[in-house]
Amino acid sequence: MKIHHITRLLSVGLVGAVVAIGAVLTWPVWLWFLLPALIAGALLLDMCVPRSETGRTGKRAGSDEDAPEPPAEAPYEETSVVVVPVESAVADCPFLFSATIWWRAVGGSSENTTLTHGNPPALAVTSVLQRVRWTASAEHPNRCTFLEHELEGALGIPVPDDTGLVTAYATDVRLVLRQRDREHLEELDGLRKAMGTWESRRTHERNLREYLGEDVLRSPGSAVVWWMARHDEEIERAVEMIAPLTVLSAAANDEEIPEEYRDLFRARTETAAEDPSGGFEHPEPMDGDRWETGNGGPQEQEPSAGARMAGLLGSLGVSEDSPEWAATVYRLAHMADKAGQSEVAEDFRARLRRSRQTAGQAPVDAFEDEVKEPAETPDGTYPLTEQTAHRSDEVPAPRSAWRVNSEGTVSEADEPLWSGVQEQGGDDTTPDHDGGMR
Repeated sequence: MKIHHITRLLSVGLVGAVVAIGAVLTWPVWLWFLLPALIAGALLLDMCVPRSETGRTGKRAGSDEDAPEPPAEAPYEETSVVVVPVESAVADCPFLFSATIWWRAVGGSSENTTLTHGNPPALAVTSVLQRVRWTASAEHPNRCTFLEHELEGALGIPVPDDTGLVTAYATDVRLVLRQRDREHLEELDGLRKAMGTWESRRTHERNLREYLGEDVLRSPGSAVVWWMARHDEEIERAVEMIAPLTVLSAAANDEEIPEEYRDLFRARTETAAEDPSGGFEHPEPMDGDRWETGNGGPQEQEPSAGARMAGLLGSLGVSEDSPEWAATVYRLAHMADKAGQSEVAEDFRARLRRSRQTAGQAPVDAFEDEVKEPAETPDGTYPLTEQTAHRSDEVPAPRSAWRVNSEGTVSEADEPLWSGVQEQGGDDTTPDHDGGMR
């Protein structure tokens, strides 16, 4: 029910109520003349109120009918970018950006935007990449993972582009680096850490040199005080350290030893000359078999050439009482004489004499007369044969043949040699094929 209908009903009800009250109370006649005035007022009120209300409601209804309905918002459309290089804070080391971009037209449908711009998705991609570039250009590539999560939050807010035609945001953000860029950054990081370590060591060394040169070794007195501070329980030894600390101080300052310390330095030098070991015991025991005490101090005995030769022949299984041993020693002595090593040759002959005397054999002079120096063969070698005497009733046995060249090299001959005794004025004894003698 409208307002003017309610007003009319109230007016009719009021007039009826007044008439009923006047009839019941038997009002005087003059009061009945007021009744037309009351009715006229009610009609006037009914005429005024409906006009004003009707005008207002009419205007409101007209405005509501004329206003167009707001258009429905266009849904977001999808596009994507994959592995787009984005500049970082390090030159030639870009980020690789990938994401899914959602966009829609601003203030209307995508058809209206298409009429204004031929490629609205490109506007959305440009808007997102511009936001990524502003954030990534100040970041170091080492913070790639952190920056990826930061962009996830920043690009998730829909923002209009610079032209005001589209609104765009991004999801599924991925930010990575190229493999060679990662290796390059790791190498640079390792070099940077190595340089930092080297700089720290150099600074430490520089500080240490400055501390020793300008503080500790500034003077002999400061050097002694520094040593006592580090060895506060060795007061007596501090007196002995005055001389070396003085030398160190003078050397560190490129100066000569002060005059007042030279007497102490000379006394220490004389003490060191009297005790070459410096007061310390020898690290190895003094063995009489290895050391000899003489004017020059202990010296180790080196084995002579004859001893080394005897050891070599012994290791080969040649005993000293064998003819092979005597022949070899004699030839080595002869070779030593030719080489100008007379002392070595005499040592060999002395050992040969001792071995023959021990074995009860003929003296070495007889052996030297018996053994003749063989003639040199055309190939430059000497046939080494055993010069032994056999009884006339014995048949010589074949033996292995050895050759010694002019350089002293011993080798086995290609054919065996036969040992025998060549009688004076007789023919050479040679073996036949069946082992007999001819």
